[in-house]
Amino acid sequence: MAEDSLRDLLERLTAVATGAANVHDKPSTIVEEVKDVLDHLARDELPAASAVLLAIDPPGALHHLEVVRAEVHKPSGDVNMGRTRLLECVAAYIARIGRDGAEPYARDVKQACERTFRSERGSQRSVKAAALLPMAELFRLGLPRMTDTETRAIARELREDYERDRLNSARVKANILQAIAALHDNTPRPGPLTEEVTAEEAASTAKKADL
Repeated sequence: MAEDSLRDLLERLTAVATGAANVHDKPSTIVEEVKDVLDHLARDELPAASAVLLAIDPPGALHHLEVVRAEVHKPSGDVNMGRTRLLECVAAYIARIGRDGAEPYARDVKQACERTFRSERGSQRSVKAAALLPMAELFRLGLPRMTDTETRAIARELREDYERDRLNSARVKANILQAIAALHDNTPRPGPLTEEVTAEEAASTAKKADL
């Protein structure tokens, strides 16, 4: 079954990242296998796959992110590439399953991505940038359900991240603005969540990041 394949791949991914497996697989290669399994899922297989992929418990993707963040001192370039690809994979999967499919996992996904984003100190900042992608996808879906105060607090923190950290890459800055714009676009209350962050500003920054 597809969920069994996902479980085996995610277990192998964490084992490789933590050095517990005596294999030579690259984490990014394992994530490509995860994506291949997900791409071939039928609609009726998505709920079972979500229960594996988006779980905070082992061997879920969120568990992997937490283990590497908390237990792996100075992850290698290969491990960081695996984390980057996994975060991108999670974001794409959330977009596929939509609001109803993602809602049971939304708060855990947001929290795991926030912790990864705020703790990442790698010089390339690829993991930091990718950690914003699932969050932005959730925000576009209006998830997780939040109060006005919670929504504005997140937007304010992200804006402070954008302005405070001078070492942020152009891609990190672009993804921060995309996340803020997604929050703003899916908040029915009038008035900006932070100092005005327009879709044009976010798109302009994203374009510069791609140059």
